Amino acid sequence: MNKHVLSLILLVLSIVLTGCWGQQDIENRGFVIGTAIDLEEKQAKDEDKIKMTNQTVVPPLIGSPGLEGSPEVATTNISLTGNSMLTITDNIDTKSERIPFYEHLKLIVVSEDFVSTPHYLPKLIDYFIREGEMRREIRLVIAEGEASPILDIEPKGEQLPILYIDSLFEYTEEHTLQVLPIPRIGDIHELLLTNYSYAIPKVKKVGNEVEVNEVVAFDGKTDTVAGTLNKEEVEGLNLILGQQNRGILDFKIDQQLMNLQIMDLNSTVHMNVDDLDDIKIKIDIDLSGVIDEMFNARSLMDEGYLHDIEKAIEKRTEELVMKAIDKGQNELELDIFEFNKQLYGWHYDEWEKLKDNWDEGENYFVNNTTIEVSAQAKVEAIGATDKVKR
Repeated sequence: MNKHVLSLILLVLSIVLTGCWGQQDIENRGFVIGTAIDLEEKQAKDEDKIKMTNQTVVPPLIGSPGLEGSPEVATTNISLTGNSMLTITDNIDTKSERIPFYEHLKLIVVSEDFVSTPHYLPKLIDYFIREGEMRREIRLVIAEGEASPILDIEPKGEQLPILYIDSLFEYTEEHTLQVLPIPRIGDIHELLLTNYSYAIPKVKKVGNEVEVNEVVAFDGKTDTVAGTLNKEEVEGLNLILGQQNRGILDFKIDQQLMNLQIMDLNSTVHMNVDDLDDIKIKIDIDLSGVIDEMFNARSLMDEGYLHDIEKAIEKRTEELVMKAIDKGQNELELDIFEFNKQLYGWHYDEWEKLKDNWDEGENYFVNNTTIEVSAQAKVEAIGATDKVKR
């Protein structure tokens, strides 16, 4: 046989025989889609123990919920404790029936106790960013109390609890200003490197469901919890950040409640840093939308009344923003509104002078900054009827 032909046959055989070498059957993989991190009580050596709980999909159990023979939940949760994340994940590898696979991890739930301990959140983010299988798109939330019980919920009609939580945020982010978008670990990592203060949503378990509950504010210097924002303060924060262009805004006119379904929202921040002892920040907010619900019997076809409604929307917007500003500037004494990014991006020379004393040290943000807000509202439509029966 020609040696060239023989070489070609051997090459083809080597490709065919080795192409699936080491292939892992999908039934043997443990697809980790959610992780909970808790802080165990101190041990004898006064060392904190970390508890890690992984929620893993069991492919053979996935079916149509509600059909005979189909389980309500197609996941299994595995918990282990240790002194470090790497130690725990290595031990989970040896104890799991299926080899853990983290490339599909969608959500990390972390307990308040864990993030309240200095330097623990940065270490956690560093581990997940550094690990080769992890993605920067993984999102992170804070749990009220322990984090692992969040993974134990069994929501109706959903076999993968983590996907229920993830979709819950995706829906609420589109329909309310009272929920802050969940940050990606990549975004948090960037904030950690710049020492900027930031905020992360908090959730709690209520029966077999999860409720979005307030927002946790973090001090960018220590990366520990500085306080929480209630739902109205979160609305104000969202209006300032302008990351969402949809949501419901409740306001009152003639002592009656009315709702605006926001269809477009723009927030612009202007800074005057000519005098560093008297910094002025002006927030301009433009929003437009549709009257979604009303309890007043006056006709929306009345141009004068429509003008009054727009003024009421503007007043309510300004109130919400100033509530958030008051919380950040006077109670938390932290810039969680990304004004520091504005300084860095548009006034770099001044930022170089202020960066070590913006919301720390001499704290120019608290002591030398005046913030004003101005809102402009436009009612684009009134719905299919112009009034309700008196």
